[in-house]
Amino acid sequence: MKLKMQILKGTWFRRIYKDHKKYSNKFNSLIESPHVKDNIEFLDKEFRVIRLKGHNINVGRNEINNIVLDDSKVSRLHCDIVHHMFKGWYVKDLGSKSGTKIKRNGKIFEIGSDEFKLEKDDLLLLGNTVLIMQ
Repeated sequence: MKLKMQILKGTWFRRIYKDHKKYSNKFNSLIESPHVKDNIEFLDKEFRVIRLKGHNINVGRNEINNIVLDDSKVSRLHCDIVHHMFKGWYVKDLGSKSGTKIKRNGKIFEIGSDEFKLEKDDLLLLGNTVLIMQ
């Protein structure tokens, strides 16, 4: 399973795609992992695939995150997406202001600080950002 990501408005991943060394070094560490099991595909004006390093992916506006979102409704440290070997992907909220939600089969679930298992075709709602489990 992989994650597809769509920003409904705003600019996605802007900080990492700038031509600054500190951001390009961070980007290279994300895409040059020999142990890639999954990836994130960004759906904005064009498709882009980012291969993820590790099993714990931090998401938020702050540049220290693995996935940096330029979305004013996303907290600096918004959520973690965690991969457990043989169990799949899980998400947990990190006390974000707008919350982390899952839309599954037309129902919306509010995610707390406990891990919530992601399933195929789940929509992960973070501010104006939507991540699609594929």
